[in-house]
Amino acid sequence: MHVVPRPGWYRPATPRTLGTLAVVFGVVVASFSALTLLTGGRMQQDDERYPAAAVEAFTAATREATIGTSLIMVAMSLTLATLGGGLRRYERWAVRASQRWAVGALFIVAALTYVNAAVVGPAAAALFASAKDEELAQMVKFMRWAGLGTALIYAPFPLVLLSQLRRPEVVAAMDQPRRG
Repeated sequence: MHVVPRPGWYRPATPRTLGTLAVVFGVVVASFSALTLLTGGRMQQDDERYPAAAVEAFTAATREATIGTSLIMVAMSLTLATLGGGLRRYERWAVRASQRWAVGALFIVAALTYVNAAVVGPAAAALFASAKDEELAQMVKFMRWAGLGTALIYAPFPLVLLSQLRRPEVVAAMDQPRRG
């Protein structure tokens, strides 16, 4: 028979693990998004595989969407890193805040998926169609699925947060003293 220890004496590793992942994911995504903001959402124009006019057209078509999504990603990612610190310290506020962040993140993922499918995907398809490299030119047919990639990359972590931070043993372990 399996006996569950009393709340306060048992601290599951889930909050610490999710907190560590939240900090790492948050910092990595915020860093890449900040770099995009620093470049102004421009693609390098020294890539010889694409005509300069095609690169300019791609940048013009995607610049506003890229800047807007990068700003949102920096804010969401820095918030996630902060929440991760709270989860790592088993702070009760971090559970509710992380759940709210996860719900908001799923709405943002839906919006990013749409933007990537409606704006970035078609612009990238036109860019790839102009490529001098035949393998890149063949990527055009995959660009209609560009938005789906966004959901596959960004949706799993908020879903894991929502499912794991609702477990009674996780909620009971928050703000409790360490065993020992």
